[in-house]
This record gives sequence, structure tokens and C-alpha cells, in this order.
Amino acid sequence: MRISVTLLLFSFFAMLAGLRGQTSSDSAATAWVDKIHAEMSLEEKIGQLMWIRAYSNKDEKHYAQVESYIKDYHIGGLTFFQGTPEKQVELTNRYQKIS
Repeated sequence: MRISVTLLLFSFFAMLAGLRGQTSSDSAATAWVDKIHAEMSLEEKIGQLMWIRAYSNKDEKHYAQVESYIKDYHIGGLTFFQGTPEKQVELTNRYQKIS
């Protein structure tokens, strides 16, 4: 738990540092991000820091496992390995619908 809180704090301060160069045209986007962030639970925020491996050349069992990680742990992203770009697009759309 200490590591998770440390990672969360690090991410928060890194985000604040990135906002220093913000222009006025970014204010709407920042407001949207702040609203979504405020509505997230601590579990969801921590999950957003996690990325998992996803393969686009595996079977339905693997795709279902990735979906369960998205639903159960609120993971922040996927890194695709193997397979074709077309299948990666298909799976990205599928996973995006449930995220």
C-alpha cells in the first residue's frame, strides 16, 4: 500500500509540474480531467497507473482475461504484442467499449 500511495503522489506532483506551461486553450481540457479525476476512487486512480500486456494473436480466453483486468482493476492501458495491426484495432475498440 505504501508503494501505491507513493506512486500516486509522484504522479500527482508530476501532473502539477506539467501544468506550468499550460495555455488558455488547454483550460477546458484541464477542467474535464480535473472533474473526472475528482470522481475517481483511490482504487481507480491506482489502477490507472498500471499497464498490462495484451496479445492480438491469442484466443478468446486471453481476450476475456484482459477484459476482466479492465473491469476489475481499472487498468490505465495496454501494450500490444504480436498479431496484426488490424486485430489490434479491433481489440482496442472492444476493450475501449468496456473501459
